Amino acid sequence: MPIRYTSRGFPVFTEFHSKYNGDVCIVESSFATEHCVWIQFDEHANEPIRREALHVNKEEARKIVEALQEFIKSE
Repeated sequence: MPIRYTSRGFPVFTEFHSKYNGDVCIVESSFATEHCVWIQFDEHANEPIRREALHVNKEEARKIVEALQEFIKSE
């Protein structure tokens, strides 16, 4: 469930302050041919256009989630 929507109506799935890179924001992309999200990060993550960001599709997002789940289990 999105936590809010951008001014253009795109869902924002999470926003938080990280330990190192500042703010993180995951927001749906407007990419027309595939369902993607932006993973934006740095001290200006909430700005609409970012240079420091990952643009990932669902398969790439699954790989990121799997890697993070392994990290969480390793505690």
